[in-house]
Amino acid sequence: MNDAPLTQTRFQALLEAYGAQPERWPEHERNAAIELLNSSESARVLAREQHELDTWLSVPSIPKISAKLILSLNAIPEKQGKLLLARRLRIRTLWVPALGWAAATAVGIWLGARSASADRYVVKSDDAAETAAQIENERLAISGGLFDDSEAP
Repeated sequence: MNDAPLTQTRFQALLEAYGAQPERWPEHERNAAIELLNSSESARVLAREQHELDTWLSVPSIPKISAKLILSLNAIPEKQGKLLLARRLRIRTLWVPALGWAAATAVGIWLGARSASADRYVVKSDDAAETAAQIENERLAISGGLFDDSEAP
């Protein structure tokens, strides 16, 4: 322990560093600081000022929030909800044309597979005229006889 008396400057540094409560002061300087506090009016003034500062710093301050700010903060979830709904609807609207194209593709593939079998245009005889007649008959069967001979390719 240090029994040397404390200077006013060191006492002020103790107050600024550790506050006005003696239990916070370092042990080796505590007794000398208490003696200075008891014997010096200027030390008591410094301690009172530091105590006021400590009290002010220890009180939590809650800032006032304006009603306008509260309303705008409460409106954020509503705005975000509307934006999310709009985004979801936009995504859903993209699916409608995509499903239409997918359905058209599926029907086209199905019709193509149904009408064009693998052995359809295989020549079954050696006579070219007979093969040409067979192909023409199939074309008329597919079209239901809608083409005239003048429109035929």
